[in-house]
Amino acid sequence: MTTARNRKQVQKQGAESSAKKPPGGDTREHLLDCALTLFAERGYAATSVRDIIHAAEVTQPTLYY
Repeated sequence: MTTARNRKQVQKQGAESSAKKPPGGDTREHLLDCALTLFAERGYAATSVRDIIHAAEVTQPTLYY
């Protein structure tokens, strides 16, 4: 369950990650980096797919592709 505070943190991270967003082929690595960062901050059980895609600034199909 995400709280308003967590959503704000994810949005903030998403804004910060836009400057670090990799070009083209590095999307997988970027997703993994974002996921690992969120897992370290919140724990695996408290991190959703939605949190990861928002932090990485990608769409859900991109995550699953």
